[in-house]
Amino acid sequence: MGVSAKTSFFVEVCTIAELGEAIQFAEEKGLEILVLGGGSNTFFIKDFTGLVLHISILGKKFSSREDDILVKVAAGENWHAFVLKCVEMGIGGIENLSLIPGSVGAAPIQNIGA
Repeated sequence: MGVSAKTSFFVEVCTIAELGEAIQFAEEKGLEILVLGGGSNTFFIKDFTGLVLHISILGKKFSSREDDILVKVAAGENWHAFVLKCVEMGIGGIENLSLIPGSVGAAPIQNIGA
């Protein structure tokens, strides 16, 4: 499918510092920001004059204390891969949310599993 829509600015951020710089750039230029994760449910039908901000920040940290497990996951991580990692580690409760496309950062926005 060919789409002729364009954006004025596009940036892929891989670190928190880059994210801050991109937001500052958009604010200085008065640009609207569109946050893009994996883009699996995004379709542009017309040009976008703002900044498309593609989140590619990666990282996972698992820690435990007594009966609790704390998981910190960066927004750019693939959702399904994250679920598989949790299952592999024996972390239960998330396994029914496998095979959902997109990134971890989109999970609360997409309201996955609802």
